[in-house]
Amino acid sequence: GPDGTIRYLKKLTPDREYQELVIKYAEWVVKDYPAKGLEIFTPDPKGEVNNAAERGTEIPPRLVLKLLKNWCGPEIVVAYLEKYLRNTKNTNSMLHNELIYLYLELIRKTQAVDAPQKATRRTGRVGDIKDEKTRAATELSEQVKVLRAKLISFLKASRYYKPEIMLARFPETELLEERAVVLSRLKEHIEALAIYVWDLKQEDKAKEYCAMHYNPKDSRDRDVYLYLMEVLINPTEVTGRDVGEARVDSAINLLAEFYPKIDTSRAVELLPDDLLVQDMFPILKAILSNNKTRTRRNQVMKSLYRSENLRIRSEYVKTRKKFVRIDNLTKCSHCERRIGNAPFLRYPPKKLTVTRDDEEEAIIHYACAEGYAAMLQARTKL
Repeated sequence: GPDGTIRYLKKLTPDREYQELVIKYAEWVVKDYPAKGLEIFTPDPKGEVNNAAERGTEIPPRLVLKLLKNWCGPEIVVAYLEKYLRNTKNTNSMLHNELIYLYLELIRKTQAVDAPQKATRRTGRVGDIKDEKTRAATELSEQVKVLRAKLISFLKASRYYKPEIMLARFPETELLEERAVVLSRLKEHIEALAIYVWDLKQEDKAKEYCAMHYNPKDSRDRDVYLYLMEVLINPTEVTGRDVGEARVDSAINLLAEFYPKIDTSRAVELLPDDLLVQDMFPILKAILSNNKTRTRRNQVMKSLYRSENLRIRSEYVKTRKKFVRIDNLTKCSHCERRIGNAPFLRYPPKKLTVTRDDEEEAIIHYACAEGYAAMLQARTKL
């Protein structure tokens, strides 16, 4: 079996002098036992190769990719990259881009094989698949669905691939959800939302998109709900093609539900001029209800602030009435010398922790303030 060979070669992998030997004897293992063979080149999550200081000792992933492409199909290369990126947290954009390319290669390869097979099942012959091509393209096999799910997940999770490069790999006629994810990375929210609403017919996913990307602190993300309204109301202007009638009702419901996150003045400008008042009722109801709640909250806060103001004013009046009598016998509570005509400070009773009677106030020289404060702090710690 390959287990002994794998263990031995993996021990040699970190040493550069043995890399050629590892590559030579790893070939048969990877070809005959691809799943296990990948362990030779894939660092463990907690292994020594995962240490940043020793990362340079592993066989370079670019070289491994080249070898695996010569030895195996893209499925094995994908498995290697998935595990490698997961275990090492590598941020190299080339590797992240490469994994996306491989996903696309596998998806299109599987689709190309899947289409004639489905046509054969429907027509009873391999030829004459022209009429079945469109239908077969949409009825993807489970394998393609899994690959697409992995691709979408990676496009959303990775922050290291180059979206401006990847966009060209996702044309406007296929893999539309993947294209929308790449567009979101480029902050092209209107085009991405148009895909969800008019191409995929999934308004719910468009709302999820808005919830995910809304950020009031980012000028490019704060209007994402407004962009969705624009996509719903002006489909032809947004997409540049005839995709269907405007969904004004959906836009109104969206505004009524998410108006706190939408610039209502700009949103109202998007609505058609011939819109009836009764059609605006959901919006008005939501806004008025929110205003009523806000008014109640403001009234409560106003009452609380008024009570706090009265309490502070009362304390202020009481404090103003207090006075300190200094005579020839008044001594500093810190140095025990007479206050006389020197500047002084008064500590209220609640601040006392070092005098004999905590109910008495402390009168100290201004020059003694630092020393007295230090004594208070030291006594408090005891």
